[in-house]
Amino acid sequence: MGVSLRPRRLLVAVAALALVPLSAAADWTTYHADLSRTGVDTSGGVGPVVAGWTASGLDAPVYAEPLLVGHTLLVATENNTIYAFDDRLGTQLWSKNLATGLGQAVPSGNLPCGNVSLVGITGTPVVDTAAGVLYAVGLIWDGTNASSIHYELFASDLNNSGALLWHEQVPASGTANFDPKIEGQRAALALTGGIVEIPFGGRYGDCGAYHGWVVGAAASRTGAGPISTFILPTPNAPNGTDEAGGFWGASGAAVDGQGNVYVTSGNTRCSGSCPNFNYGEAVIKLSPSLGLLDYFAPSNYATLNANDTDLGGQGPSLLSGGLVFQVGKDGNGFLLRTSNLGGANHMTPAFSGRACRQFADAAFGGNAYDAATGRIYVPCADRLEALNVNTGTPSFSSAWHGPAVSFSGPPIIAGGLVWTIDPAGTLYALDASNGGIVFSDTFGSAEHFSTPAAGDGHVFIVASTQVRSYKLPWSGWQSLGGGMQNGPDVSSWGSGRLDVFIRGLDNQLWHRWFDGTNWSGWEALGGILTADPSAVSMSPNSIDVFGRGQDNQLWHRSWNGTSWSGWQPLGGGLNSGPDAASWGPGRMDVFIQGMDNQLWQKSFISGAWTGWQPLGGVITAAPGAVGSGGNRIDVVIRGQDNQLWHRWFNGTSWSGWEADGGVLASGPDAASWGAGRLDVFAEGQDHQLWHKWFANGGWNPWHSLGGITTGDVGAVSSGTNLIDVFIRGADGALWHRAYSG
Repeated sequence: MGVSLRPRRLLVAVAALALVPLSAAADWTTYHADLSRTGVDTSGGVGPVVAGWTASGLDAPVYAEPLLVGHTLLVATENNTIYAFDDRLGTQLWSKNLATGLGQAVPSGNLPCGNVSLVGITGTPVVDTAAGVLYAVGLIWDGTNASSIHYELFASDLNNSGALLWHEQVPASGTANFDPKIEGQRAALALTGGIVEIPFGGRYGDCGAYHGWVVGAAASRTGAGPISTFILPTPNAPNGTDEAGGFWGASGAAVDGQGNVYVTSGNTRCSGSCPNFNYGEAVIKLSPSLGLLDYFAPSNYATLNANDTDLGGQGPSLLSGGLVFQVGKDGNGFLLRTSNLGGANHMTPAFSGRACRQFADAAFGGNAYDAATGRIYVPCADRLEALNVNTGTPSFSSAWHGPAVSFSGPPIIAGGLVWTIDPAGTLYALDASNGGIVFSDTFGSAEHFSTPAAGDGHVFIVASTQVRSYKLPWSGWQSLGGGMQNGPDVSSWGSGRLDVFIRGLDNQLWHRWFDGTNWSGWEALGGILTADPSAVSMSPNSIDVFGRGQDNQLWHRSWNGTSWSGWQPLGGGLNSGPDAASWGPGRMDVFIQGMDNQLWQKSFISGAWTGWQPLGGVITAAPGAVGSGGNRIDVVIRGQDNQLWHRWFNGTSWSGWEADGGVLASGPDAASWGAGRLDVFAEGQDHQLWHKWFANGGWNPWHSLGGITTGDVGAVSSGTNLIDVFIRGADGALWHRAYSG
């Protein structure tokens, strides 16, 4: 190997990059994450899924979606209590009953109808992260007099263990045509322009002469503030027979970038004999002050009214391209233009078609929408339906459907998976591309229309009075720049420490390291490499790097904690890049594909190198090796059949070769955080990164970690439940994903 120790400039621009957080906390502060109600988690966590913590003993059932602010998970119960948990550990941080001193939640026996046993906070609250305030609406009474039943808007201080900042009766006491005993507050709140939008509708059983309301209450104040309202039925209400209607879909109102509010109404009791259309089956666009701007109603709205097949079983979803999606209880879906919801006659959608198979009670709650793939996920009652949406020429068509369930809960998207709760007691995580079950978990039961929340690399559900978490242990992909000829390799000499080595476009060795907080810039280490480098750490502050030189023999240099040694030739004839492993201080083993295409080993023991030893096999790419506990070494290769082959050394002797499947397009690499655990990575035939791991005495199947890989893979474990994997991306740069299990 020709060696130059003078640092040289990399032939491509390589900037020193600050570390992008691998799984930064992503707030989930409102129903389905945003005011468009897309239900997409952007925190970067990616499946597969690991079951996390469980916290039991909430003081009442939960119908509201959990919310996440930083690392604090917030759960609102029907007893008007807010619980705060550490999202990573499940530790309860605090709890606060917001009605203390004001009243108590109302038992269902004190209401004329309904199917919620204790009624307090039902609709999903909303958080103002800048102010550190959670807004929730709860039903309370004095415990004796039915006339005391009313709704309160609570402002809870998240910076002071949920302390009540202020509260206000909503609507104001004595508001005409609003009876809190028969008005239900099931729909999620929305915060927009300093206003908390609060939808109301009837209770289960449709008792009494209720009306649909949207109430807008000012958020920032210490006393009573102005309230705006929109009421159904309009314009005939109240006239004795034209009543009911409601905004009770769990997703609540959606809000566009101009602050316009979109709500969808359920049926009124007017089935065609009213003097005017009364907005009882309609997607309604309201101004920020809740003035009526536009609406769409299906042409068969009177039939929908008569048959109790509400259009508003769920709220609207705002899509890209200026579209709104709405599905009704009759299973019909609609795409509407926000600029003109229903055309000149208010009854002409941009597109309509079957979204669900059923013709009654077909869909409830809310949808999830992935703008990147153009796909919307609809909670049809019998199964989740995935629809491909064309936003250019509005239309949708079926992509796939999920498994049969007792009831499909409103979905969200997190970790490349679609999550939905069957309230009979199963959580499903479905492959977003085809609907296959990637993960499922069973529990007792969940309340109707329960939906998960996600963020900070986790998914959270509430199963009645129990909170459960699920971890998405893989980060998203992170670019670390550079320009590479081949794949990278990585070593670690301590928890959180990573040293990555590449063959640059100038064929010399380049180095970049992570100190637990930040990434360094690139460092040139000279030499002329003709294949992937390899690196290993035998002890703290120790790194040994290996490469194939121009003469096809093995070359070596090392770091002693202070300085780099010169390059040292170690002989051999290499047909690929090497890989190295260490099981402890003073011991390392280097493996190569020899000129005869079999596996060869050279060991460093007690300060001296051994000769080369053949280990057989037929190798078609660079090998991968790792010390996996005690005196054990595991070596993985790509065989002639392109599948993974594996053999191991137990401290005394080598095993035979074991075939472990897959179809590999590169040499594999391996990582281990301890005895009995082995993680193998390779480029698949589809050029994605694929992962297979050995744990609890057996192999788990291959699964994709995505990305576009264009060379061999480098992987290392820097501590228990930690893995970092590096690839050469389609752009020739270094890319990184991390696992924190």
